[in-house]
Amino acid sequence: CNKYVLHIDTQFDRHSWRNRNKIRTHSGWMWLTVPVYTKGRFGQPLKEVRIVDKQDWQNKHWSAIRHNYAKSRFFCKYAQYLEELLTFKRWGFLVDLDIALINWSVEQLGIGTEIIISSAINSRATKTEGVVQICKELGASEYISSAAGRNYLDEAMLMREGIKFTYQDYAHPVYPQSHPGFIPYMSILDLLFNMGDRSLAVLTGKNNEDNSSDS
Repeated sequence: CNKYVLHIDTQFDRHSWRNRNKIRTHSGWMWLTVPVYTKGRFGQPLKEVRIVDKQDWQNKHWSAIRHNYAKSRFFCKYAQYLEELLTFKRWGFLVDLDIALINWSVEQLGIGTEIIISSAINSRATKTEGVVQICKELGASEYISSAAGRNYLDEAMLMREGIKFTYQDYAHPVYPQSHPGFIPYMSILDLLFNMGDRSLAVLTGKNNEDNSSDS
């Protein structure tokens, strides 16, 4: 896409990927979950979600990552900065941590797409109305949605507004992991630690890795 919008004005869903992700382990996989305040805050927008500051989740997360990936081919390439990002800084708002991790990830992958935070756009609507407003604000003629968009997008509204829409048709690639067997839908860390500079090629289906070569 030409521009990627991080919509931080939407309602936080504690069962989503916004505060958790999976990493590969020798016995399968495990969740890494960032603890956040939710009691009495139902319906809070993502940008207002605060991280619980009374738990040692940062060191525990890094310990789990190091334990399960230390022997991965490209672990040392990313370990130092990732450790600093996860453990040295104390994060207050979940969205700040999310944005920092997303920016770090796309930089490592070599993706140059412009990332825009929704709060910088003059739009506070949600669902399809919000999509329309954002597209108009950015002069976009096409909206690319995740497959889940089929459950909530008002396609008729998009067509009336002259906005073409496309749903993501994601086919998960297979690549060598640190432990026997392959388990899909792990964190991007799993791909980076195992494939290094070839990670983007794996995601785009353009990987022509020579298994005998080193990177």
